[in-house]
Amino acid sequence: MPEIPVACQMTSLNSGERERREKIVKKSSRALDNVNELENGYAFRYSLEVVTWMEIAEFIDLEHQCCPFFAFDIKLQPQGKYVWLKLTGDDG
Repeated sequence: MPEIPVACQMTSLNSGERERREKIVKKSSRALDNVNELENGYAFRYSLEVVTWMEIAEFIDLEHQCCPFFAFDIKLQPQGKYVWLKLTGDDG
């Protein structure tokens, strides 16, 4: 598998996608309940009372287009009040 450069591809999103991404980032920042530093990234816990897991999934889709070097992991527990998003990557 070829190594992916650690560089954002800002032109990969059109203006509507960039606007939608920014809207989700603002909303999810209000929902952010906890942040844990990991060995290779971060885990973010969001309140489902403020943001939906589908909005977090949409953020992942948009972010992956411009930053393909990140790995994303979303965890939604049964009858939970939170969604966890792990954002990880290789060294660098």
